[in-house]
Amino acid sequence: MRFNTTVTSIKEQNNLISDSIYVGQVLNISTTTTSTEIVTPLKDPEITTYTVVSGDSLSVIANRFNTTVTLIKETNNLTSDTIYVGQTLKITH
Repeated sequence: MRFNTTVTSIKEQNNLISDSIYVGQVLNISTTTTSTEIVTPLKDPEITTYTVVSGDSLSVIANRFNTTVTLIKETNNLTSDTIYVGQTLKITH
């Protein structure tokens, strides 16, 4: 482990509810020496444009693209789980 910390600790320090992070996201990481480094993920995510079809839900779409509902909502500035047939979503995965 580069920073001698845990996933749980990083999630708590950054108020994250899932293990997913995205390119450009800034993370605070307190190490055992109490210093803080800023870390950004190195891999660029793949972005797909998806059009909602009948029977879709955010969880169905998230599973299809191996991502999370939270990330889909954040990427598309959604404030609820409601989506509509014909709606176009950006999917980061």
